[in-house]
Amino acid sequence: MDAPLRSSRPTPGQRALAEVLARGEAAIGAGMERLPAQLYLDPDRYAREQEGPLPPCRCC
Repeated sequence: MDAPLRSSRPTPGQRALAEVLARGEAAIGAGMERLPAQLYLDPDRYAREQEGPLPPCRCC
């Protein structure tokens, strides 16, 4: 069988990510925000998202 063998060792990128997370650093942005679920369920917002990027949510 010509199936490629998978390595059980992490890639350099996976290692770097694990180290960043272990130090408690933010990988993207300054932190986390909680957003109401309604943002993901609103059909009007979905339609606007399909037209292009929306500005960041400042509702919380």
